[in-house]
Amino acid sequence: MNKEKALEQIIPNRVSNNEKLIVIDLEDQYPTNEQFEQLDISGWLFQNQILREKEFREFVDQHTWSTYKDKILIVCCHSDAILPAWSYLLLASKAKNYAKETVLSKENYITKHYLEYISNIDINLYKDKIVMIKGCSKHHIPQEIYLKLIEKIQNTALKISYGEACSSVPIYKKM
Repeated sequence: MNKEKALEQIIPNRVSNNEKLIVIDLEDQYPTNEQFEQLDISGWLFQNQILREKEFREFVDQHTWSTYKDKILIVCCHSDAILPAWSYLLLASKAKNYAKETVLSKENYITKHYLEYISNIDINLYKDKIVMIKGCSKHHIPQEIYLKLIEKIQNTALKISYGEACSSVPIYKKM
């Protein structure tokens, strides 16, 4: 009998032997295969500040939209200009036939992606289970996602904690 097996018999590994423990690692759902392309429209503004409709529409019509084929288009304006809502609608309309999706920031896309994932979670998988929401990740996961995840599974799970098996923080326990 090797040392690990002998030690396991004396001190049971409660994490690996506990079939009720479910680990949710949100990083597993991170959209790593997406390609993002940014379009800064501040150069399309008069003095990088003022949207003149005629000139703006000319820039929009002359722009090579095929650049964004099958990519997530991030539309931004790196100047302090205040743009009318219709300008973003016009950009999204033109990008529609090329870009996979048009968003205002990468974080908006990531949030939307995770909210779709959470809305499709089968909460029955967590019924009377001990759930560990994994903490550390390589990618930034918006805090809102953790809030929505708790809202979704809290009333179903037996216990929820956050972190790692070796150092978790209790979040919820069914009474």
